[in-house]
Amino acid sequence: MAPANSRINQWQNLWAKTDRDWSDRNSPICRYHPLLYHMLDVAAVAGLVLDDCLDQHLRRKLGKSLGNDIRSVIVFLAGAHDLGKASPGFQRKVPELSRHTGLPYSSHDQIHPHGFISARILKEAFGSCTSSNVLAQIAGGHHGLFPRSDLRMARDTLGNNQWKIVRLGVLRKFAEIVGFDLDRSFSTGSEILDPAIIPILAGFISVVDWIGSNQDFFPCAAECGAQSELDSEGYWRTAQTQAREALEQLGWMPAVSFARETRFDAVFRGYTPNSLQKTAIELASQQTSPYLMIVEAPMGQGKTEAALYAADLSMCRGFSRGMYIAMPTQATGNAMFRRVLDGYLRKRG
Repeated sequence: MAPANSRINQWQNLWAKTDRDWSDRNSPICRYHPLLYHMLDVAAVAGLVLDDCLDQHLRRKLGKSLGNDIRSVIVFLAGAHDLGKASPGFQRKVPELSRHTGLPYSSHDQIHPHGFISARILKEAFGSCTSSNVLAQIAGGHHGLFPRSDLRMARDTLGNNQWKIVRLGVLRKFAEIVGFDLDRSFSTGSEILDPAIIPILAGFISVVDWIGSNQDFFPCAAECGAQSELDSEGYWRTAQTQAREALEQLGWMPAVSFARETRFDAVFRGYTPNSLQKTAIELASQQTSPYLMIVEAPMGQGKTEAALYAADLSMCRGFSRGMYIAMPTQATGNAMFRRVLDGYLRKRG
């Protein structure tokens, strides 16, 4: 085990990602990505998505529960989602890296979902109000499974006091870099968050984590076995540059601007709406906020065009930012893809 010459060196040597091909557990690890760097990657993506991609309606909804400084809160939560990887069960998954942490391991160490550990640590850091507990659970649920509210864990999961000190060091360094006041209170008066923001935040954190974990854009920054001091402030600047490049290449930026609202026969050139489609157009035109429309009719009655026009109108009015088209089989999905591409997208321009 490498000498633990400082607490700083210990948390700097915690890993979050590696370049190993995990389909082959015998493949070598040449490089890894430090935990703090991965947290900064995800925080950088979160900040840009909030600034340039999130719709104003959602921002207002989040602001009602989180206060005016929603950017600081959400960037911090998104980046802190993987803090639970600073635990003996996770770190020892890669012995080539775990022995360099200078932290103690035991034969009794338990592998626990790292998101649950993140929630436990954040809950302790935030305090005991209901709002902070819920936010901690949201951050910990980034893999689709929300932690229990009690979050009971023992030393075999969390490690000893050395691990606690190191985790707090990572958390405080991360908060300092992204400009978050770790001692702030999340109390919202009644201490009850709007339930609607739970799936919004959970989905947001999951998506920015997917992007921030993409090694095409955020490659592993450290060499296995090499001891070096991390330039975390310098890397924060790098992460923000890489985040912008990632979002631009993935088509998230610049923000999409939609065409002007127009008639059905202009969207589907050469087609005059039938009675079903006229009814759908009339109903869609009356809407002033996001809505759900269900259209039922026999095959061949023009349901697809009615739905596409309603979605087109909704995007032009700023109620939605895109379309998701689902079909029951691959064959019908392939056919619908061509139909939408040729019959709508190319004509819409």
